[in-house]
Amino acid sequence: MAKAKLSVVKSTGKRAVAYLRKSTDQQEASIPGQRNAIHEYALKHGFELVAEYVDAGISGVDSSADRKEFTRLVEDAEQGKFGFVIAWDLSRITRSDPMETIYELRPLRRSGVKLMLTDREQPLDWDSFAGMLTLSVEAESNNQFVKKLARATTRGQDQLAKKGKWVAGRPPLGYAVGADGFLTLGLKKEVDAVQFAFKAYAGGVSFRGVQKALRERGFEMVVSTVRNILSNRLYTGDFVWGRNTQAKFYSMRGGEISTTFEGGQTDQADQVIVANAHTAIVDRNLFDEIQLTFSSRKRASTPLANGGDFVLSGLLRCADCGYAMIGSRTPTNSGRDNLFYRCAGSQVKGVEFCHAHNTMQDDVLKSIFQTLADRFGNADTAAKLRTEFVKQLKDQTKEVDSKALASDLSKEKAKLDKASRRLVEVDADLIGVVQDQIREIKLRVATLEKDLKFASTSVSDSIKEYDDRIEKSLVLFGQFKTIYKQADPLLLRSFLLSAIESIQVRTTRQVSGSRFKYTFEGGDIIVKQDANLFGSW
Repeated sequence: MAKAKLSVVKSTGKRAVAYLRKSTDQQEASIPGQRNAIHEYALKHGFELVAEYVDAGISGVDSSADRKEFTRLVEDAEQGKFGFVIAWDLSRITRSDPMETIYELRPLRRSGVKLMLTDREQPLDWDSFAGMLTLSVEAESNNQFVKKLARATTRGQDQLAKKGKWVAGRPPLGYAVGADGFLTLGLKKEVDAVQFAFKAYAGGVSFRGVQKALRERGFEMVVSTVRNILSNRLYTGDFVWGRNTQAKFYSMRGGEISTTFEGGQTDQADQVIVANAHTAIVDRNLFDEIQLTFSSRKRASTPLANGGDFVLSGLLRCADCGYAMIGSRTPTNSGRDNLFYRCAGSQVKGVEFCHAHNTMQDDVLKSIFQTLADRFGNADTAAKLRTEFVKQLKDQTKEVDSKALASDLSKEKAKLDKASRRLVEVDADLIGVVQDQIREIKLRVATLEKDLKFASTSVSDSIKEYDDRIEKSLVLFGQFKTIYKQADPLLLRSFLLSAIESIQVRTTRQVSGSRFKYTFEGGDIIVKQDANLFGSW
């Protein structure tokens, strides 16, 4: 076998770097396409490429400070690391107007660096009057192209929005874009996370508390993102476009394309709103209540961590109007505050819509635990539940094929490994797509691992575990009528939220002098379909 040899090649002395940029415009040359053209140009003209700078997904009219790689290129040029910059054409360097273009290129000129473009043989002439005039004309042409494209994009986005179709960017957490352009429900894990966030906040959990809980579920986000989720009307099924604008050239004002506008929050009159355009993730009443809660919590000096001592926050709903009942307190001479809940329907829509029904927390808690103890704290109920559990367990065991599950799991893990390797190989503009694929594969892997673990557990072991839970729970249910008074509020609420969807509260109103007095009459406890009352406590 011949011995491998390395060749020594003398440097050409023409040290050059490549600069590549692509915005989100599909008409522009791709990063790989620009790279190939630059390498061919360098080879043809004897340049030695020593580095590459890539700004992917960045507009050419963004300031040079926003283009991190261009900024780094300028800093390296000022340190004398190379003598030439090669780009596909001038529009890759910038699409700014002539004045801004000259300003952005000034550091390169001052550093003695020449700008080479693959559509011409000579470096850009920025030393003569004729060269600067040519540069200005070309810069203006590039800038006008961007403005023309921006105007057409603004009009097209407005037309899509008025149909209730998704316009641009990544859809909100919990949604995906369907083939018809409308929003559709996304991954179940994401939908569940959004619903959890709304219910948790309505239940008294702070923004930071919701953020922490979502992180534990695998969703990394900052506190401001939680606030944006909870204030996004899209989750009610309404399509809203144009709440904020960061446009540089054009925006819709009064139904027409306008160049006179300010960035930031947009007046509602200039927003596009299409009611019931897609499937809602959050109940509209709950959304309205939370918007009301925003303002009330702003006035509070300290938010109630995890609901404070309001055990029933997020659970109680007015039986008359369906709105949530919001916790409040009144001081007493004994020093112990009276905790009560008032119907939010009257606060949101007025007393003509619903009376200000209110009820004391202690009255409702006493009724809840009395009901649960009577319903579940007896041997007959436990025996029926055990029989049903055993039946379902045996049916599920018959349907499970452990070998097939193991095979599917192995295939999904192979896909995950392949996708992870691909993540470091694809172009920057495809990274988001691959990341979405990885998230979906990870979810399937987690589900298969859970199913395989279940299939590996014998029926007798599962039944024994369930019997132990029933035995312990029967004792607890029997003590519910008294122990709830001494229990930690956070533990109580955790148990109730795990087993109960909501509690419909009925009250009666009586005249008491010049005021109305409300008395708790009862209601309905809506137990979750997947609630495990014998395993939640």
